[in-house]
Amino acid sequence: PMLPSMRNLLFSLLISLLAMLSAEEVQVRILHTSDLHGNLQGSAEAPASLLQLSSEVKRARAECPPHSVLLIDTGDTMQGSLPALLSRGIAPLAILKAMGCDAWIPGNHDFDYGFDAFLSAAEFMRPNILCGNLQPRSSAYANYPAWRLYDCNGARIAVIGATASYMPHWFLNFSQAFDLQSAAAMLRRILPEILSTKPDAIVLALHQGWLEQDARKVNEVQQISREFPEIDLILGAHTHRPFAGRSIGSHTWYVQPGAHGEFFSQVD
Repeated sequence: PMLPSMRNLLFSLLISLLAMLSAEEVQVRILHTSDLHGNLQGSAEAPASLLQLSSEVKRARAECPPHSVLLIDTGDTMQGSLPALLSRGIAPLAILKAMGCDAWIPGNHDFDYGFDAFLSAAEFMRPNILCGNLQPRSSAYANYPAWRLYDCNGARIAVIGATASYMPHWFLNFSQAFDLQSAAAMLRRILPEILSTKPDAIVLALHQGWLEQDARKVNEVQQISREFPEIDLILGAHTHRPFAGRSIGSHTWYVQPGAHGEFFSQVD
């Protein structure tokens, strides 16, 4: 007769095989913009533009099945041009919304017009703002969600949002208006909840960049990739450096599209 341990092993292998056979492969595309800096129409210094980028995003969507594309922006969107200044950052955000942005993560320059302007812009971007490590102190504003589970062509994609955690060093009285923690501390808090939903992939959209050397420890990307191998993809920002894609940590892939709309990231 078969030993009980051998019988249990064969049963486990059979269950695993059945799960593999029942798994369905689906196509998912993630489009990623960042550090657009209000560049609506282009300039001599930045000839690409948000309007041109919107056409490319539309083309990239059209190549995919319905409901299989996520568009995520990782911040520094509101500041950097005259139209952005005159609209207090709303003009570039309005274009981003018209492009069908699924998640917007604010960057440090999105606070350049003042805290009240940012709070108004953040309300304009609900329900698509994701920023779990930043919360307004005023009770007049609801908290910003840390993550959201998207059904993308049958795949369950968990997207987490976090901004730069160095903000109190850049803005006077920042801590009087906002509660801010490190992205790593936020991940320790929320990852158990995310993992309990058994997503097919976990994406961290972060207004921080990958750097080999970061003496001031402004960017947490290296630490995060080592401490949280559960994260499949990090969408980076802030440093304006384009990365078409690189493996970091033990499991994670990192991409960053540069700045001013010259490029966007496309992850299939």
